[in-house]
Amino acid sequence: MRHAIIFPSEGLHPKLSMLLEWVKDSYLLNKNLGIELTSVHRPWTGKDSGVHSTNPCRGIDCWLVRVDTREVLNDHTHQEFVDAINLNWKYDPSRPRFKVAMYHSVKGGAVHIHLQVHKNTEIQPPMGVNE
Repeated sequence: MRHAIIFPSEGLHPKLSMLLEWVKDSYLLNKNLGIELTSVHRPWTGKDSGVHSTNPCRGIDCWLVRVDTREVLNDHTHQEFVDAINLNWKYDPSRPRFKVAMYHSVKGGAVHIHLQVHKNTEIQPPMGVNE
């Protein structure tokens, strides 16, 4: 049985909505995985990059979970997920040091996946296309 994966779209930057749809279609559905959102929009505190406080929102925090048990997956699986996103998406091609996906802890907080977009974020063509 396939489970519906629904992401909030209201208040999200269009590029973030596109990224989440890509994640759902390219990664989650065929692995029976889901995303548990832990933070979407939050007020600006001056302590982070600010992508969570933009309007529309350009950043989310989450964990990968098994759809059937809601079990949070291990570090290795989270890192594979982040690597797959960064292989296919570029945060801002003019600033390659910035990434769309990170698996990290901020100031001793819980380790989590952070997804972020910029107005210049773009998906990369599949290998072999446009070569």
